[in-house]
Amino acid sequence: MVNVNDNKIQTEFNFAIAFLQRLDFWYSNADMSAYSLDAQSWFLSLINIFRELSTYMKDEDIDHFQKQIMLINEKISINQKIQERKNRKHIPNELYFLLHNFELKLRQITQKSGIQMKMKDDESMSLR
Repeated sequence: MVNVNDNKIQTEFNFAIAFLQRLDFWYSNADMSAYSLDAQSWFLSLINIFRELSTYMKDEDIDHFQKQIMLINEKISINQKIQERKNRKHIPNELYFLLHNFELKLRQITQKSGIQMKMKDDESMSLR
């Protein structure tokens, strides 16, 4: 348990840098996996991004993403079996756009939560 009466100095950097590094790693991996049509790796990267961003989400957003994860997981399993038989990488359009839209929603949450770009009240200071 955390002692709330502890008067140690607090810092705003705690796990922030490690968090951003993990997020950067998973987004980079998702980009490369999408580019190489590796649906399994792309999906796993998106799940890890979801896990990292879940603390910034409302309960209904989490429920929505969990339903999408179940749907995509089913499609991934089917696609994997097809790939094993045909011995080639291919993502059916339906699966590709499920993954694509899942990633877009995650990126929107990243942006809206202020993680992607520091929010400033004064737009003239936004890049400083």
